[in-house]
Amino acid sequence: MIKNQTEDEEWEFIFLAANQDAMKTGHSMGMKMGNTMTFASSAEGTAGVYAKMSASVKGYRSSKSKKADNLMNDTPDVSNN
Repeated sequence: MIKNQTEDEEWEFIFLAANQDAMKTGHSMGMKMGNTMTFASSAEGTAGVYAKMSASVKGYRSSKSKKADNLMNDTPDVSNN
């Protein structure tokens, strides 16, 4: 379903995972590796990863780009404070 939505419907997905390999897990489900991020299972880790995701999505929307392969790697890492 993820492959169908990214190819046919031009959706983008972000996979966030606490205390696991987000790249490996997300990629196994069809996510682009650059749109995944592992973060610390803590209040600081959660706040940081959501701040980073918010900044990434805001930048993506304002860029008017149709595709994003590296959403979670385009902004500074603040997820593991």
